[in-house]
Amino acid sequence: MMMMMMMMKHVLAFSVILAGVAVAEDEMMEMALASRERILILMKARGIPGEMAQVVVKLADNDVPTRERAVAALLENPDRKKVIHALVGAMREDDNNKRPNAGTILVKMGAEAVPSLIDALNSTDVRSRACWALTELGDAAKPAVPVLVTMLQSSDANTANDAAVALGVMGTGLSEVLPALIETLKHENQEVRAAAATAIKQIGPKSEHIALLLPALKVPYMKVRSTVVLTFGYMGDAGKPAIPNMIGMLKDENAWVRFHSAAALGRFGAAAKDAVPGLRAALADEAGVVRGVAATSLARIHPVPEIVPDLIKLVQDENERVRT
Repeated sequence: MMMMMMMMKHVLAFSVILAGVAVAEDEMMEMALASRERILILMKARGIPGEMAQVVVKLADNDVPTRERAVAALLENPDRKKVIHALVGAMREDDNNKRPNAGTILVKMGAEAVPSLIDALNSTDVRSRACWALTELGDAAKPAVPVLVTMLQSSDANTANDAAVALGVMGTGLSEVLPALIETLKHENQEVRAAAATAIKQIGPKSEHIALLLPALKVPYMKVRSTVVLTFGYMGDAGKPAIPNMIGMLKDENAWVRFHSAAALGRFGAAAKDAVPGLRAALADEAGVVRGVAATSLARIHPVPEIVPDLIKLVQDENERVRT
């Protein structure tokens, strides 16, 4: 009897799982159909011929081979301008879990898609996806840089944030945009300021930018302070003039800022010897992550016997990660 009851429970549980899968599949099908309908409306509004529109809507299909056949057909279509025009509109319905999609096809089309993607930066519906596509196009997307820099000045947080993220992903070689990004650290929206700080770190500032970045260490939003102090550490020799200011950040009110300050100082090795007193004090920080990274940085900066007693104390630290 007991065995029978257990079997029935398993069967019931399996039935519930199957029912859940069926419901999920039905929902996915409904979402795909709704997306197809919206794409057809978009295609009509953009003047896309019916035959091409019927191919584009297949990009919303749940079946991967169906989407791949649609991609092949669109890439083989000789009317490239019309295809690009259609795909830019269809990006509005792109699902990151469904690839290939309109955005990935535009990336495959390369430089010829750039002008239309730049135009799409003016559309709130597809701006973020256009930014993503441009970042995937490498040097071919360089004509978009001036437009993205202008977007940084937007009072609309989403617009400015998209631009900062895109410029950061484009990365090294864009040092000419650093002044604009540094100015964006003053944006009224804190997430935009954080995105700008991250972009600055990704691009890589030079020593001449340090004076412009130092005021950001006093910005109220901890993500900005944390990212900027970490940026100094990644600058190598060019970042050494910022060491005194970084030492001061070891006393920041936020644990993650202190953590990144200690970690960044360790990257300078012996050149950051003036940080030793501050790092030794950080070994008693209330946050375990700070104590741990302070010990690591001390070993890199000042590997001498006098700090051994400090490190021995950490072997008995209450935090396992600090002990290890």
